[in-house]
Amino acid sequence: MRSSRSMAQVQQPLYDADYYGWTQEQVRALRAGDARNIDWENVAEELDDSGKNVRGEIHSRLELIISHLRKMAYQPEKRTPNWENTIDEQRSRVDDLLRKNPSRKNSMDEVLVEAYEYGRRAAGNEMGLSLCEWRRQLPAECPWSRSEILNPSFVPKPRARASSCRLHAFAVGRRPLNASRSFCPRARP
Repeated sequence: MRSSRSMAQVQQPLYDADYYGWTQEQVRALRAGDARNIDWENVAEELDDSGKNVRGEIHSRLELIISHLRKMAYQPEKRTPNWENTIDEQRSRVDDLLRKNPSRKNSMDEVLVEAYEYGRRAAGNEMGLSLCEWRRQLPAECPWSRSEILNPSFVPKPRARASSCRLHAFAVGRRPLNASRSFCPRARP
């Protein structure tokens, strides 16, 4: 009788050589209750990675929603059906992921904070703002609640865009360090 450790060592090459074949063997062993033939370490690793993948997918979809909401708020004149359709699609996908993984709702606030920063950056880049401009013009903290972001009927109110960093620097009596590039020493990510 082999120990589970020695069986895991025997199965390691299959895990590396034929992942799909390994998964099918593990499913068969689990369903049969055959603990001797389960590659416990790799099964645990795969389950952990699966949970991380769901979190990553939710994060990525929230980034896209936030990026498009930011653009809608700051560039309403450029709003397109494509933006609306993307937001709608991503909201549906997040809703589906949360329905299939309800315990993920417990970490949504943390994921939302992270996703907001990436979505904010993406919106600034897509809006053609310099690093300084998007840091100054787009709020560092998410102005919307989780329920608003995921609400299919929520559309942000248009916001006025602030002046450029170069103009701001002159208005407060400072000269930009490099006149050929916008730079705002007070900006913080």
